[in-house]
Amino acid sequence: MTIVDGYELIEGDGVCFAWVTALPVQITEHTAVITSKRGKAVVTFADDCTVGLEILTFFDGGHINKITAVKNDRLGKITIDVKLYGGENA
Repeated sequence: MTIVDGYELIEGDGVCFAWVTALPVQITEHTAVITSKRGKAVVTFADDCTVGLEILTFFDGGHINKITAVKNDRLGKITIDVKLYGGENA
């Protein structure tokens, strides 16, 4: 699946796409791999994005992972490719 969002900013210097999940996440330069017991999602961001991972902690000690992709541009589009794998392919 491909997610594409076009934008034109009146103010600001860029955009941020966020993906929030309670599942484990591994980040490389432009890819986030989200794993579960029965599968995984490989989320690939364009080369012109800066990808990061923030662990958000709840008041009860639990946590959730926030994957962000930042693109510093006032006009353009942000593209995210997602591949889902299950079973033996995970």
